[in-house]
Amino acid sequence: MPKLHLTKSVIDELTPSSSELVYWDDSVPGFGLKVTPLGRKVFIVIYRTKDGLSRLRKYTIGAYGQTTLAIARIAAQKVLADRNEGKDPAREKRDLRRTVVTDTVEDVVKDPLGAFRRLPASSARGTSLIGSNFATPGTNWDSSEKHSTSPLPLSSEPIWSLNGARPMMA
Repeated sequence: MPKLHLTKSVIDELTPSSSELVYWDDSVPGFGLKVTPLGRKVFIVIYRTKDGLSRLRKYTIGAYGQTTLAIARIAAQKVLADRNEGKDPAREKRDLRRTVVTDTVEDVVKDPLGAFRRLPASSARGTSLIGSNFATPGTNWDSSEKHSTSPLPLSSEPIWSLNGARPMMA
């Protein structure tokens, strides 16, 4: 694994090979740029945990282009500083990604639009109109009862006859 001083011009000149290569930075220990065979360039940090087991961890900072070299270096220093405090940033990131919000059937029956209400305000505005098209919880949609809140006209007549039109015959 080559070690060099990473700069923007050096990173731009790196070409992919037949296997993944990691170019390690000489200024921040454990910080490097992984170049995949397809040419994708990703900033990473490798460190060992301080939990007594000394596990090797790889923390992905971000893709080159979306993340600048300067920001990636700062992020790498923060990851290493957290590691020195006894934290495990790679495990924290993985656990955060695995956290899944699940709704039970009872939650959905009690509040069918609850998932929409948990969205950020900008998303909730766009979905506020959706809620007006759904039934409210506890509504009885038994076909023998007529409800004024029904989204469909309740009649024994075919829908096409309600406006006086007749279907076209071929």
